Amino acid sequence: MMWFQVFESESVAFEKLPLQSMLLIRAGDLRICLARTQRGIFAFDDICSHQNAFLHKGELNEADEIICPWHQFRFSMQTGEEKSGHHCRSLKTYPLEWRQGALFICLPFSE
Repeated sequence: MMWFQVFESESVAFEKLPLQSMLLIRAGDLRICLARTQRGIFAFDDICSHQNAFLHKGELNEADEIICPWHQFRFSMQTGEEKSGHHCRSLKTYPLEWRQGALFICLPFSE
């Protein structure tokens, strides 16, 4: 596991990721969706575990869940757990951490 810088400052993070928005980032073969709500910034797989839709094209709700654009499956952005009762695989989530004003993400590989 390695930590990588996503944004160099809070002001850049908030400019590129306004409240209630999502942003796709790529790290190697990983597609990661960043989402910002009133409770903070979350990072999780961009690919829905149901039928591989791109979650950054979905919607956010007030419960800090991402809603898949294809079949409306809901996933907790904090834990990755599927919340709509369909019993599919959870999403992978990625830890984020502010360090000296910059936002970092922990990924399962090194470059």
